[in-house]
Amino acid sequence: MTWGDLHINLGLLFIVVGVWHIVLNWFALMLYSRRSRSGVRSRSGWLCFGGDTGGGALPLNAASQDRAARIYGEPPYGHAELSSLTMLVCNTGFNLAEVMISLQKAKLQVVSAEQSVQQIAEANQLSPQQLYEVVKPPLAVGEFSRLPKLPPSGLGRNSLVQICTSYGLDVDSLVSRFAVQGIMVDGEMTIKQIATEQGKNPVEIYELIRSLTLADE
Repeated sequence: MTWGDLHINLGLLFIVVGVWHIVLNWFALMLYSRRSRSGVRSRSGWLCFGGDTGGGALPLNAASQDRAARIYGEPPYGHAELSSLTMLVCNTGFNLAEVMISLQKAKLQVVSAEQSVQQIAEANQLSPQQLYEVVKPPLAVGEFSRLPKLPPSGLGRNSLVQICTSYGLDVDSLVSRFAVQGIMVDGEMTIKQIATEQGKNPVEIYELIRSLTLADE
């Protein structure tokens, strides 16, 4: 095979992979495009910034994500707005009956629990973040949300201390449990840094955190 043949074959391969990527993400791409054309980015901040769980973004993009999180709030996990209400409940550990009661009390229109968070929010002229605040169970003083089944958005750029603070975990205890697993970490290390040192990805580290702390829930 000549260099010319190799160049052509690699070019065709990239085209095939690109088309396949578009096919797999068509729904999300259409939503992005629709929001971009209408200039209503602030109405669906999750849609634009909710997908990073790996922390592998470039510095400029990471700064944009941090700014968006401050403005729009962090989704419970990447692209949560595309999940149905049923799936949101499943992934966050909420109670569906209680969620439906909260929606009724807020006088929000919901056709079915199989509607996406985005669809329900749009039907009620809310952002996904505002809808999430309605359905999220109230926490008592000193009470924390449980670690969700799916990694929270922005996982990779959060430090171990930040994760523990958000979910009421004892960072010193978690560091000790990591050590038992042969993983030496520091509370100030980001999940991305821990993953890189261990030759893993941030999602694997998050799943390990969940497994190490499940007994405490």
